[in-house]
Amino acid sequence: MENPYHSSDTQTGHLFFGRNNTFDWLQRQLAQAPGEPIILLGAARVGKTAVLHQIKNGRLGHHFIAIYLDLHQLVLSSISTFLYEISTTALKQLNENGHEFPLPHQNSFVAQPFAAFGKQFLQPVTTTLQNTPLLLLCDNLDALILQMQNGILPPDTLDTFIQTCQEHNNIRLIFTLTFPNEAINPENLMFLDHTPHREIGPLSQEAALELIRQPVEYIIVKDVAEYIYRLTEGYPEKIHQICHTLFEHHLENQLHQVTIADVAIISRQQSETAVPPSLPVYDVQTPRARRARLWYAYRPGIILVLLLITLAGIAYINGNNRNKLLGNTPASQQTPQAETAVLPTPT
Repeated sequence: MENPYHSSDTQTGHLFFGRNNTFDWLQRQLAQAPGEPIILLGAARVGKTAVLHQIKNGRLGHHFIAIYLDLHQLVLSSISTFLYEISTTALKQLNENGHEFPLPHQNSFVAQPFAAFGKQFLQPVTTTLQNTPLLLLCDNLDALILQMQNGILPPDTLDTFIQTCQEHNNIRLIFTLTFPNEAINPENLMFLDHTPHREIGPLSQEAALELIRQPVEYIIVKDVAEYIYRLTEGYPEKIHQICHTLFEHHLENQLHQVTIADVAIISRQQSETAVPPSLPVYDVQTPRARRARLWYAYRPGIILVLLLITLAGIAYINGNNRNKLLGNTPASQQTPQAETAVLPTPT
């Protein structure tokens, strides 16, 4: 069996668990306000990209056609290159799915970039797809915002991009945004006040335990899985990394069941400075687990008994040494005892 977990920082939606409420919310937003952009925000490595890949793979239904665009990977040095990169990337993905759209000409984006974006991408796509909505899944919106903030792109680039897409029917925009982000000025995030958005947090414990236990054949009891959940704080990327190493550990040692001790070893290997959480009470019926449980249960009493034995031994040794010193004292150094005089009895 191949390792089902990934060890890199790329999440493609593989082994996806949970987030049902998020997809339900997205369905409602797309139905209620089809022209409004949607923002999915959350901390780095929390799983926003994996959500987009789930949408691309049909999680919202096959009545959508979804295109994944990583803004962090696009050239954002100018409006013309930004729009050309989006158009080219999207059309290539559509062509991979059986369409035959001609790729745009980059020179036409130089003079009037938004006009070229509409003419060479939006118009032919919406005409061909007819009533099928196209979802543009724009990952890492913070990359675009930072380019505007730093003056590389005009400050109205995002607004104009959204408005241009809204002028064409059946174009839907879903962005992800790393938040909080200290690099972005608060005034550049004011659009969140009037834009539908939802926070993506760590996995619930139930979803995390499914991710930890279901993909593998070896035994991971619930308490061990909960320990991994505590170590990773429910972040899918961290779960993948530790479970990837745990899978290799199980192969190397031919384990049929992994324990908290195995997880602790891997955790220390991955981060020498990280301090794992305290070991929980668990009931893994292996000799090593039983010894560990007995030690933690009876440790205070054992320590007290050892301390008393040590003190008694010290007292015994001191007593013997004192007796030896008294028994070997020379007669000249001993204190003479006064003789008791016997007085005659008066008559």
